[in-house]
Amino acid sequence: MIRKLINLLLLGFAALVASCYPSGGYLEEQSKRIEAQEITIDRQRLSIKGMEAALNEDYDTAIELLTRAIVQEANPTEKAVAYQFRGRAYADSFRFDQALRDFDAALQLDPSQYRAHTERGRVYGALGKYDRALEDFDIAIRLDENTALAYKQRGEVYIRQREYSRALVDFDKAIALRQRYSLAYMSRGWANFYMGHFSTALADFIRAVEQSKQDPEPLIWLYLARLRNGEEATAELQQNARQRNLQKVAWPGRQPFPPGSRRRCNFRSPETSRSDRRK
Repeated sequence: MIRKLINLLLLGFAALVASCYPSGGYLEEQSKRIEAQEITIDRQRLSIKGMEAALNEDYDTAIELLTRAIVQEANPTEKAVAYQFRGRAYADSFRFDQALRDFDAALQLDPSQYRAHTERGRVYGALGKYDRALEDFDIAIRLDENTALAYKQRGEVYIRQREYSRALVDFDKAIALRQRYSLAYMSRGWANFYMGHFSTALADFIRAVEQSKQDPEPLIWLYLARLRNGEEATAELQQNARQRNLQKVAWPGRQPFPPGSRRRCNFRSPETSRSDRRK
């Protein structure tokens, strides 16, 4: 009887010990889970590095990294983000056809990607397809009414269409959402300038100069607005240029920023500001 009791106690102890250690199947499952997590982290690292390269204007590196992330990514939402950033890298390097394909792919995967609508609208604006650009900006704003970039970009399309009053409404909204938005002040200054409101334009260009430390463009427009406002501005322009260590300022042509200009889609040459890249 005592022997049977001892055997039962030993069996119970053995069962207890066994329950404290995972089975081989459990260990295998945990190993697969950890491996999947590591793969996900690697994909995310590729995407993040690609995004950083795009923001630093290293477009070829960005495209390479984001292409690898797109191939490896299984999550539709994450893949849409990678397409959107690769499209941005294509757009900023003036490869508009590839950019449009990527934005289309991003929106097929995730129609709620308001940034992809904003970026695609930017490309359509650069190509002179203003109706399609406005459609994308309208959708972006409906998806996220707090996206200052979409308001600013839509306002610039209105300027090209000479709808200056509508442009001013959008620039006011962009500035209300993002008060230190030098490019929005620049854009609002253009709208006022073309409407003949030179003193109001002057105030906007002053704000743009104060907030933009490297871009020479606000200095040029400040100079033009002062001239139109009947003020002398040459000494101020030279002083500001020296303070910013600008050796050469590219002067605008006879009609600065013509309404059909591709430049005002924020597709800027490598010599100009990066201030809108990090939005």
